[in-house]
Amino acid sequence: LEIKPDKLNFKSIFLIFFVLTSTVFSEKKYYKHEDSIKRVLSNYFEDVDAKNPVRMLKTLTPEFFLHYGEGPVTRITSESEFIQLFEAWKNSEKGKFFSTEIETINIQETHIIRNYAAVADVVFSRKDKNGNKIRTERALYHLIKGEGYYGSPLKFIWGILTKWSRPWKIYMISNIQLD
Repeated sequence: LEIKPDKLNFKSIFLIFFVLTSTVFSEKKYYKHEDSIKRVLSNYFEDVDAKNPVRMLKTLTPEFFLHYGEGPVTRITSESEFIQLFEAWKNSEKGKFFSTEIETINIQETHIIRNYAAVADVVFSRKDKNGNKIRTERALYHLIKGEGYYGSPLKFIWGILTKWSRPWKIYMISNIQLD
């Protein structure tokens, strides 16, 4: 069994090329809006911890959706509706915490409209005044650049054309089970 030198070189070069390309293409690519989205989520959690629904509304689209557990999706279409829902949540058992610590954030572009829609898979812990962990939760935060896709045709077109200059906003929060 003799291997000819020219076949050995070809096999070696092919193997090195395969390993290098696998390494390069298997790395997680950095999403260019990741820092902006993390900042929006950080501000949102600060406002949740402060129990300030008016400031929270600045990070949400005017039409906003919540989906917790196995219940139906809740559509919120006005500030007063959101504040009423928030007050009920704040006074419930879920609203009894002092601070939130984000444990992990995994942000993915959703490719619906390139660079203008993303989802953040966030694992976070709610803590009491002493810093003790009360519970850990996981939620998907669906974000969009701008105010969303609704309104008159002219407003819709204007929103698409000016999307690049608009801030990221949360349009839906979905509570999911921890793995």
